[in-house]
Amino acid sequence: MQHFTTQKLTIAYANSYPEIYGNKDAVWQPFAYRVIPYDLSPANEMVLSFPADDSIRVFNIHTQETKTFFAGYSHPYSIRPAKRNSMADIMRNVAEQVQYTGIYYDRWNQLYYRLLTLPESEWDGNTRAFPSRHLAVVILDKDFQKVGEYNIKEKTNRYGSCFVSPEGLHINILSDNDDYMTFITVKPRKL
Repeated sequence: MQHFTTQKLTIAYANSYPEIYGNKDAVWQPFAYRVIPYDLSPANEMVLSFPADDSIRVFNIHTQETKTFFAGYSHPYSIRPAKRNSMADIMRNVAEQVQYTGIYYDRWNQLYYRLLTLPESEWDGNTRAFPSRHLAVVILDKDFQKVGEYNIKEKTNRYGSCFVSPEGLHINILSDNDDYMTFITVKPRKL
């Protein structure tokens, strides 16, 4: 995150990319791995979900303090940059590995939902359309401790279209009719 103060003409940096991103020349697909999803906590902290990192970062703008919490999927996947710079290689790299795509706070249930795409090794990369993928949701409590995980049976490529309501996390999935948006709902249960 970059903060610019006009009165002092200074730039301050916070929340640099996690170590997994390596050097600045690593080949990460910009929209899949460089755009950082975030949400605000009830304490107005930024909860950052780096797409290539198993952990989330919670940044307090007032204290400039960053805390890191494990929020990864139960199956240990390695996430790595692409080996080559061709668009086909970069897109295949994205399809074949995990990508954390968003984090959503549920104020009604005091939970965080961290959405991720699962690897799709069947895609040959020769079609223009990016493949639909299976999703999973990592569930964290209000203190950022992992309390659950849920795999979604339906494949989708619309994982950026999600919202939270009192019922839980609603995820847009493919529909037979393009005139209507279809959602599945991940409903939390107290155990």
